[in-house]
Amino acid sequence: MRVQLSVIDTGAQDLGLCRGFVFALPRALGPAGDALVDAVRQAVEGVVREWILLRGVPVWQAESRTWAIDTSTHARPTFSFTTATVDKPYHQAINLSQPLEPLSSSSTSGEMHPFVAAHFRHAETPTTMQQHAKKKHPLLSVHIVRFVDAVSLGISAPHGLFDGTGLAHVLAGITAGLRDDVEWVAPPVHESNPLSEARRALMSTESTALAGDEQERPPVLLGWTPFSVLALVALLMQALWDKWRHGATLRYAFISRDAVDALVDEVKGEVKVETSGKEWVSTGDVLTAWVLKNFHGDDASATGSVLCSPVFNIRSLLATSSTDLAEPLASHTGNAVVPYSFSPQPIRLSHLAATSVGALALVHRRTLAGCKTLPWLRDTLLAGDRVTQGGKMPMLPLRDFPWVVDRARGTTRWIVSNHMSSFAALRIPRAATFVDGEGDADDDWDGRAGDLPLLAYYRSVAAPLDLNSTFALQLSDDGLFVVASARRARWDALMRAIDDLDRRAKS
Repeated sequence: MRVQLSVIDTGAQDLGLCRGFVFALPRALGPAGDALVDAVRQAVEGVVREWILLRGVPVWQAESRTWAIDTSTHARPTFSFTTATVDKPYHQAINLSQPLEPLSSSSTSGEMHPFVAAHFRHAETPTTMQQHAKKKHPLLSVHIVRFVDAVSLGISAPHGLFDGTGLAHVLAGITAGLRDDVEWVAPPVHESNPLSEARRALMSTESTALAGDEQERPPVLLGWTPFSVLALVALLMQALWDKWRHGATLRYAFISRDAVDALVDEVKGEVKVETSGKEWVSTGDVLTAWVLKNFHGDDASATGSVLCSPVFNIRSLLATSSTDLAEPLASHTGNAVVPYSFSPQPIRLSHLAATSVGALALVHRRTLAGCKTLPWLRDTLLAGDRVTQGGKMPMLPLRDFPWVVDRARGTTRWIVSNHMSSFAALRIPRAATFVDGEGDADDDWDGRAGDLPLLAYYRSVAAPLDLNSTFALQLSDDGLFVVASARRARWDALMRAIDDLDRRAKS
């Protein structure tokens, strides 16, 4: 059977996903580490055995410009599982002077050590769909590195296969394979692609036949442009300018759940008062607005504007137009997001500085509400089809040239990924490190009872180009993980805001 992927998957075919976890494990180079490796291997094997999609091989279909996954019996039913050892404590391996403390909802917020690819992804693991197809490499790759006092675990897959929702199913399956108190059922596999069918049906529907067509709609694909040499040159030049002139780098930060909850509760309360209870904002609205505002904390007197382009999940919205596909859409694990604009038009940096987080969150909530309609989604899908020439050409982030971006007519354009679901939830029980049913009596366990303490979490996307002005948010029970490629001064402004937020939460 060939499982058909969609044209939206084609748009992500050159990207690779990786989720990285670091767990504390005393004497990880000994029998406890051996037991953990065996337990994780068995759990991954169970996921691949139950989920036939992961056992397939990518096949390019030139006529439709889409990929399919060949899950027939001649396809290689396997996964990649690699391990390595480092004879050092984890903190020394990443050049820190002190051991890391386990993360919890009351942990100290602050900057995290950068992502070290070798700790989470084997050097020979491909990232793109084409590389997986050419090498006939397994779609799912797991890499474990054992240190003296910790283990790092990386789970990788091509982004052209699925988005964060799909990868979350893998994490849930591995967790269930390691625990007795969690159940997991592999997502169903459909030969035809439900998202493609629903997408085509909506695009072919007359706009006037859709509910809400008379309402004013936010602009579509604001911040995106068709592929052209000029657009590509501008994209590359601004990325290089920010890197060389402004010290832009990819950095990571953590904000404790206590600090996050205090901020969200405060802002939601302000919005309720300001709107007399008539409007509301979500946790995602607040956090996206807060991060965006504080990245520009030192730009109050700067000229220019800012535009933010997040994405949202379209599975449930498409199901309202194709009710017969509601069930397969709900379980669809392929890429199912579209970009939209945080605000209907760019925001002047001076206005951003003077606007409260609550007011910004309301701007986002109102815009998103206007986007989550079938007429807007139809317009966006049709525009995307035109811009990409039916999937034949990529769509590029729009960027100003370096000599324009910081002037009055220039615009800083952010690309945002905002996950408020528990995509970072991989829980490994202490029992997975037991040998013959007995644990290590000298282990000193902190963190959640019965689980290996989490020291770090990373979200990494491998891409052919290192983009500037991007940030991704991942909320978990422990707190908010932030990863961003931003100018040094903007990162410094955000870190000051995080420190202040943490002090207020602990006061």
